[in-house]
Amino acid sequence: MDKQYYTVKEISQFLSLKQSSLYSKVKSGQIPHYQIGRLIRFKLVEVEKWMQTNKMETVDPGKRAGQLLKSIRLISKMDVNSFGNALKEAGINNLHLHDLRHSFASRLAMAGKDLYLIQKLLGHRDPRMVNDMRTIA
Repeated sequence: MDKQYYTVKEISQFLSLKQSSLYSKVKSGQIPHYQIGRLIRFKLVEVEKWMQTNKMETVDPGKRAGQLLKSIRLISKMDVNSFGNALKEAGINNLHLHDLRHSFASRLAMAGKDLYLIQKLLGHRDPRMVNDMRTIA
C-alpha cells in the first residue's frame, strides 16, 4: 500500500532541497501542501506534478565547477597590483585576494553544500583542509 501523505523531511529529500527552502516554498504557496494545525504534509503525486510544471533547475556540479575554475584562473592571471589599486580606490583596507577564497568556501558551507564539493572547488587533495568548514555549516 502506497503512503498517501509525506513529511517535510521526506519531500525535502525527494526534491534535494534543504528543509528551510521547502518551508519557504510552503509559506509563499509555491508548492502544493496540506496544513493540519502546525503539521505540513504533501501528496507525492501533487509534488511530482508541481515539479513537471515548475521544472526545478538542477545544477551539474561538474559543469559548474569547471565554470568557476575558469573564473578563478582569470583572477589568478589578473595583475595583483590592479586588485590592490581597486581596493585603494574603494577605500577598503586589510583585504587580500586570498580572503576571497575563504569567503567563497564559507558561503558554500553556509548554503549547505557538501564538504567534498567545497574541497574539489578549492582544489584541495586532502579533505582535512576543509574540516573547519564543518563549524560554519
